[in-house]
Amino acid sequence: MTKTILLGAGGFLAQEILKRHPDIIPLSLKECDITNRLQVLAVVNSYQPDVIINGAAITDLKFCEQQPLQAWQVNVIGVRHLAEASQKAKAYLVHFSSNYALKPTNEYAWTKLASEGLVKGLVVRSAFYNQTHWLFQALARGQKVKLLTNVYFNPITITSLLNYFAPLIEQRHRGLVNIGVQDKLSFYAFGLAICEVFDFDPQLIEPVTSVQMGYEYPTDTYLDLTTLHQLGLATVSVKQDLEGLKNERC
Repeated sequence: MTKTILLGAGGFLAQEILKRHPDIIPLSLKECDITNRLQVLAVVNSYQPDVIINGAAITDLKFCEQQPLQAWQVNVIGVRHLAEASQKAKAYLVHFSSNYALKPTNEYAWTKLASEGLVKGLVVRSAFYNQTHWLFQALARGQKVKLLTNVYFNPITITSLLNYFAPLIEQRHRGLVNIGVQDKLSFYAFGLAICEVFDFDPQLIEPVTSVQMGYEYPTDTYLDLTTLHQLGLATVSVKQDLEGLKNERC
């Protein structure tokens, strides 16, 4: 039986992974701080896992701009420690990057890009979400929002993201894999798609061409899905993805 440990078990993505894979061994920040090299080496050595999943990261973009040293310490140096430990234990390392790493324009994106080259196992780039996303919450409350018409991406639900998780790990695929929906969407188009599937009021969305975010953002982080197709893994449209998310809520 494959033994898998999950770092950063208290995080949002990690919690979703554990719901689907309760056999995975969760390790909290207190149990293993990835910025502490000696602790990482000791913990990995004690478990001797077959697979290590890194769910630990600083993902708050504004925080990364304000505290860049801490962001690099966690998002890059911490990954270096995991990479070293995984090689010593001959374990397969799974690391989550971001669509922002495609065209880095802010501190968070640069940390994610830097971390990718440290991993000899699987690196996943994606922009993932579920019904707790701020946009869902705002539209469900009837709150007006401003969404960009000139910034593009292909976001995917966590459920669909994790559908690729098992086959990629089972294959021990190594290298970078982009995961997203087929559609290239502006933030505004994404909002309208949510409204269509969830019966929210599209008049709540105001199309804009610029917003003040506190950090620079890339205008196009659409992720090419060629690798998924080459691996024989089917992709979905944004409408199929959102309908699947709606069915989860029913």
